[in-house]
Amino acid sequence: MMSTWIKILLGASAAALALFVALVAYVALVVEPDDFRPLIVDAVTANTGRSFELDSGLGLGFVPCCSITLGGAALGNPEGFPDEDFARIDGAALSLRIWPLITRQAVEIGGVTLNGLAMNLVRLPDGRDNWTFDVATPAPAADPDAAGAPTDLRIDDVRVRDGAVRYDDRQSGQAYAATGLRIDAEQVRYADALQVQAPALQVTVTGSGLPEGGVRVTVAAREVAMTPGEAMAAAISAGRAEIEAAGATLTFTADGRAAAGSDGTLAGTFTLDPLSPRDLLGTLNGNGYQPADPAALNRLSARGSWQLSGTALTVDGLEVRLDDTLLTGSLGMDDLGAGRVRAQLAVDAIDIDRYLSAPAPAAAAGAAPAEPTVIPLAMLADLDVDARLQIGRLRVSGIEVGNATAALTAAGGSAAVKLDAGVGGGTLAVDGEGTVGGEAPRLAGTLRADGISPRAVLTALGAAPDTADPAALTRLSGLSRWRLEPGSLALEAMAWQLDQSRLTGNLRVVDFDGPGLRFEIDVDRFDLDAYLPPEADDPQGTATDTAVPVELIRPLDVAGRLRAGTLIASGLTLTDVAADVTARGGVLRLDPLRAALYGGEYRGTIVVDATGSKAALTLSQSVTSVQVAEVLRGWFDIDLLAGSLSFNLDGSGTGNTVTELLRGIGADVTMNLSDGVYRGADLLYEFRRARALFRNEPAPAESGRGETPIRALSLAGQLVDGVLKSDQIRAETPYLRLLGSGGLNLIDLALDYKLDAELLQSADTAGGGLQDLLGNAVPLTLTGPVTAPRVGIDLKGMVTTRLRDTVQQRARDALLERLAPRQEAPAAAPDASAPEAGAAQAEPAPAAEPAPETKAPSARDLLKRGLRDLIRPPAEEPPPAPESG
Repeated sequence: MMSTWIKILLGASAAALALFVALVAYVALVVEPDDFRPLIVDAVTANTGRSFELDSGLGLGFVPCCSITLGGAALGNPEGFPDEDFARIDGAALSLRIWPLITRQAVEIGGVTLNGLAMNLVRLPDGRDNWTFDVATPAPAADPDAAGAPTDLRIDDVRVRDGAVRYDDRQSGQAYAATGLRIDAEQVRYADALQVQAPALQVTVTGSGLPEGGVRVTVAAREVAMTPGEAMAAAISAGRAEIEAAGATLTFTADGRAAAGSDGTLAGTFTLDPLSPRDLLGTLNGNGYQPADPAALNRLSARGSWQLSGTALTVDGLEVRLDDTLLTGSLGMDDLGAGRVRAQLAVDAIDIDRYLSAPAPAAAAGAAPAEPTVIPLAMLADLDVDARLQIGRLRVSGIEVGNATAALTAAGGSAAVKLDAGVGGGTLAVDGEGTVGGEAPRLAGTLRADGISPRAVLTALGAAPDTADPAALTRLSGLSRWRLEPGSLALEAMAWQLDQSRLTGNLRVVDFDGPGLRFEIDVDRFDLDAYLPPEADDPQGTATDTAVPVELIRPLDVAGRLRAGTLIASGLTLTDVAADVTARGGVLRLDPLRAALYGGEYRGTIVVDATGSKAALTLSQSVTSVQVAEVLRGWFDIDLLAGSLSFNLDGSGTGNTVTELLRGIGADVTMNLSDGVYRGADLLYEFRRARALFRNEPAPAESGRGETPIRALSLAGQLVDGVLKSDQIRAETPYLRLLGSGGLNLIDLALDYKLDAELLQSADTAGGGLQDLLGNAVPLTLTGPVTAPRVGIDLKGMVTTRLRDTVQQRARDALLERLAPRQEAPAAAPDASAPEAGAAQAEPAPAAEPAPETKAPSARDLLKRGLRDLIRPPAEEPPPAPESG
């Protein structure tokens, strides 16, 4: 019985097998696959709205059962796009297992192979693209659980070879190509979940902004699993990605799992294997990038954990190590599509100076001007950021910054910033907000400094100040509002305390390259001398000349106003100081300059033209009713002259140092002094002493005054070759009247004046014993350094001059007497009857008896009489007795 059933079963099986073989044979002999090509082409064209080409070579295979092969196929572009194909394949093959489909409604595919895939993605300038299909919405798919529908899909392996995808964005001008595309998977299975075993992808991407040779991307994993539906779950095992560019490789590894629940959270870890950023950046920049420190950018690594939930990605436990710097914290994107970024990061210590490259070389003459520097505030308009950064220690441009906290938030075209940091021994706080979108982006807020040492900051910048006062530039505190725009930075309502000075006003940088400055600054009291370099201790007296800062002046674009309640400069104390400053096109102008100065007033104009090879200086200076004693005491530390001084100077000159300018300036100068005192000497006593010395008499007792009152002094002259020369010097004291000429050397600060002093009658009354000098012009010299001038009275020269004049006068008188003797009796009145001129003359009357002949004085007599006249007053001298021959 059993054998019968076995025979029946075997017979039925044999019959079925025979039937199947007969069916396959019939299909193979009767059915021609290429007959279905038109049907396939029509179906694709109808569903895509585009042309479709299918090459001959469509075939069916039954051993092993069953397979389908395709030749080349191409899908065209929509109308208005290039004539090239949208997509093309060189060939494809698929093997299908029939028995699982019949018995278990399971689709088992032995393998899928796709060769020579080529896709051309194009976006036109008007924004249209060729990867969007404009076709009717298909009818809803049948219920997969309906009877007869397969419930299981399995593909043993998937292979894509020699694929290429090209992207051409003609709207932005960017273009990319992914070539050498290769995709492999050992098994793909879908029932209730999708499982992919050993997926792998390789591709090389080239195009806009990418390094020469492109970027090679390799992605592989042991397994990827995903459960579809509202409660999505997924997992990735031993994921690894490598990005290779310009000889450097960036490697990521990741393991993750799908979290149960409606959020579908996927979490895992990642690792960035150590690499050399220096090699990568150097190659990308044509080896042109070289950090300042050769040990910088040599090693970069990272690790952390990640979590993907819906469209949100977060990274926690982040550790990034760059050389010796460690960055930790977390960051994430709330919306992967919108790019909403959140970050909480901390840096232990970083020296930014190590990573800066060498400055770019100066532009060659004639080169196109560089683009102006602007702050890219508009970049914040498209950001959605909420970031916090803490830095334990930061070094930038040599400045040490400690315990810094920075925050940036930006969303919807608005932004806010905040910074707190320790710098220069004090603290700095900045906060502000504003609109960064639209046509006029800007941020504004407050700036506060407390106890910052500008000296420490400048020293860190390599510009250590050398000031006369070591306590200068040691403390800065205060508050200001600030406003930042793309091309300008303004500090408004400033209230700063610098050392002992309080500064208020506004300052605006209108050009970051110029620099361009606009300002209105008021200071209550400022000691400029304390901030200038100290005077050099030069035992040889060869002081270094000061250069005119022409290189600093030439690029300036400055306009502003300075006011000072009290200004100490060059030892002088000025009050109510006002100066308008402009600098543009290489010309610096201070006009007007005004100040109250020791009871008087100063006004002036200074113009420095630095456009030529040598600086050109133009001056117009006026001083009115200034107490000169205070000026000399503060300027030269001397106390030789007092009085009310008025002074005018107008001139110009050229030179690139102070000495060159002093030598090169030509100027007209006038000066007047009233109610003055010369404290260097009592000139009346000096005359008495000189007279006694000349007559070999004992020196008179000193007066004890040691000074000479000056009723008035006037001077007019020219400044030439550094010397103030004057041929019009007039001065008057209660006892003297002085006239003369001379010069003041402004380079050596030395005097050289020659004057004629005439003693007035009051001199004899005040000093006594000067009767014989009254009315005489006595030569007087004023020579030597300004700080210690010497006064010389030349009585010998006076005597020589007087003697010469007396001898000459006596000789003239004697000669006249000899040539035309004086008549004792007056001549008779002319006769009215005398003939007119030209008429005949009457006989002359007899001559009178001649008087006794007088002998002319000799030269010796004249010399003796001249000496007597000089030594003894003329009133006491008896009439000279004629000497006989």
